Amino acid sequence: MRIISDRSLCCFLEDLRCGLDFYKQNAPKDDMIFMNIDGFFWHLDRINPDISANTQELLETLSPFIPMIISQDNLSRLMNAFETDNTKEVLDLEYDYLNKSKLRFINSIILADSFEDWERIKSICRTIRNYKSQTFNHTFV
Repeated sequence: MRIISDRSLCCFLEDLRCGLDFYKQNAPKDDMIFMNIDGFFWHLDRINPDISANTQELLETLSPFIPMIISQDNLSRLMNAFETDNTKEVLDLEYDYLNKSKLRFINSIILADSFEDWERIKSICRTIRNYKSQTFNHTFV
């Protein structure tokens, strides 16, 4: 696992926030709900392909440090897949779960209306980064 420095994390988060602010200001004002992250990026790509590509790259870099919410259903499905040694199902669940988590994270940034909301998001990501840097072998970048 590659651990980025705290400063890099904060810079990448600010860059992500700027890209999502651009989206918020330039997206049609109707209430859209994206069913998956691919739909969100398809839509963002239509608004600005450069912002879309940069946002995808930033999200990929930040993905080890974003909060993941595990539901009882997800946990049960994952445990069942592991117990039956179904590698394809485990990989499908991992892909689905990570993409749903990324979409939730994007939504939380878009919906953060105050400085305090944004600071809370950054604090959660920094806590995850700090935990991983203390727990796992790591390389700072």
